[in-house]
Amino acid sequence: MVGPWHVNLDSIFGTYREQDISVLPYVFQTPEYANSAPADVKQNRAGWPPKEAKDYGEAVFQLVARFGSQKVDAGQLKSPDKKSGLGLMHAVELWNEPNLTAASWGPFVGPITQYFDVLRAGIEGSRRADPKLPVSAAGWAGIDLEIVAQLAEHKYADGKTPLDLIDIINVHFYSGREEPEICGWDPNVDRDGPSSRGDTYPEQLEALVAWRDLHKPGAEIWLTEIGNDVGGPIGRSERHQAAKVPRGIMLALAAGIERVFIYREKGSDPAQHAGAGLLRNDGSIRPAWLTTATMIRQLQGFNGRAVRLPHADPNVWAFLWQDGERRVVSAWTLGTDAKLALDLGSASVCDSFGQVSDGKFRRRHARLHADLPDAQRGDADADQADR
Repeated sequence: MVGPWHVNLDSIFGTYREQDISVLPYVFQTPEYANSAPADVKQNRAGWPPKEAKDYGEAVFQLVARFGSQKVDAGQLKSPDKKSGLGLMHAVELWNEPNLTAASWGPFVGPITQYFDVLRAGIEGSRRADPKLPVSAAGWAGIDLEIVAQLAEHKYADGKTPLDLIDIINVHFYSGREEPEICGWDPNVDRDGPSSRGDTYPEQLEALVAWRDLHKPGAEIWLTEIGNDVGGPIGRSERHQAAKVPRGIMLALAAGIERVFIYREKGSDPAQHAGAGLLRNDGSIRPAWLTTATMIRQLQGFNGRAVRLPHADPNVWAFLWQDGERRVVSAWTLGTDAKLALDLGSASVCDSFGQVSDGKFRRRHARLHADLPDAQRGDADADQADR
């Protein structure tokens, strides 16, 4: 890690392992000795790529050799204790948001073709240390296919593409102050406002999954950043966050995204993305922690896509999750209150904060409460019926 963020990764990774939490480290920012930034650059020097891509490949090799599952010859290791094969990481992500290239703050200050050279060096370094460890490209800022499809369009000298060499397609998405169901732009990408409004988040998810199924059906898609700020330029209230975060996750899982990561665990500073924590800075729990936990408990164990159920009201979103005999319906509405108007038979109902109805009863006319402006109403009830 670039100084001053030197941390005890052994301890951090080990703590997560004790809690049965898998770790996806991403490797980016360039230390001064390897940096390609001109001498007169004062801001964001670490965002510049290395002068030599092989230096990045070596850094990835050393990381994966230590924390991957394969023992490596000690003569190749630069760590003083020569440890390898600790088995504390399950995948590695190579850089972060390389399509954001602003010189003063961008994660990768350079052309995308240069990133692909760095990516290949990192892939080869990882494979050399642990051939079985899944490798992810950097999480793209945004999920539009114009961005992601570059993985299949760029050709190396040997004719291979980045998509040929990776295991995981990695994307990020934020909807800012808008609702994910109808948002047609990403404020993390278009930071000066929408240059245009394209497909909505659900439409982009469907297009991304279809593109993956066509070009590399064996690859997984991981949405490694999604969340909602509280305060700041793209933030809403804590109550709005509590309604919105689980919905963004469910939309992704329903479309066929294999894994979703919430940004972020802790943070309540009123600045872009710094206020997106499920916990506040002091560690206290926000409402979004509870609604997200409810979603996890209700949907735990389901694999694969969910089916959106037809409804006369386009503002009602309802999905059927099914695995053998177990069936769950997750449902919410936008804008105004509405009737669920689905015959669920004998069902129990759990609201978004985990309160379950007593006994079994019919909920054909269950009401869904909309997430109105913050001064009028709090979060939506994401009613989930477990039949």
